[in-house]
Amino acid sequence: MKKNYAYIDRFIQKHRIAGRVLDLPAGTGAKADPLRQFGIEVYSADICPQRFQIKGLKCQYVDMNLPLPYEDGFFDGIWCAEGIEHIENQFGFMRECFRILKPRGKIIITTPNLLYLWARVYYLLTGYHGPKEKFPAELTRRIDGGHINLLSYPKLRYILANNGFSIIEVNSVNLSRNSLIWFWIIPLMYLTSYAKHIIEKNPEKRKRETLIRQDTFSLPLLFCKKLILIAEKT
Repeated sequence: MKKNYAYIDRFIQKHRIAGRVLDLPAGTGAKADPLRQFGIEVYSADICPQRFQIKGLKCQYVDMNLPLPYEDGFFDGIWCAEGIEHIENQFGFMRECFRILKPRGKIIITTPNLLYLWARVYYLLTGYHGPKEKFPAELTRRIDGGHINLLSYPKLRYILANNGFSIIEVNSVNLSRNSLIWFWIIPLMYLTSYAKHIIEKNPEKRKRETLIRQDTFSLPLLFCKKLILIAEKT
């Protein structure tokens, strides 16, 4: 299990996530044990269940592009780590998550952060969001999709809001040391962003854009590689 999910404990405790939690995509199962340690009833699912390695737990085959095979209001929480950028139908997936969550149920989404400083500079110079990003081969289809639909924070926020979710925390982990070198460019970026938003005449839209700008210029989103959003079914 290569991925480190040591930050799970902090979010589980802070948002008091308990009961039934869907771990989708489950991958090798690196998130399952931390979740079980909190007494959570974990349901693991993945498009490649044969990769799952946790003894005592089953991993169900689930394609995130299709209707999810669970009853309405079945789960108290959903942990979707590094999955949403792999699928074609992100709006449909979020509608399904809303359907299978109980009222006030929470979804935790992690995905590559496209807004940390080095990613912004690297994209300006190369057209890629980072050194490890590669465009999917056009004639080769991976079973897990690959990074075919990378999402910026504003786009993911839009998808959540338009499918019945209210964001309760915006955060990020995995410090980018290269971003520390570019701290001096932040004032210029902020002024450019401010100039773009200030032309909005609608006061409600301007207020919402101000909140989004504050998030995009928060320290976690400027200096860390992994975006974490916690949202609640409202």
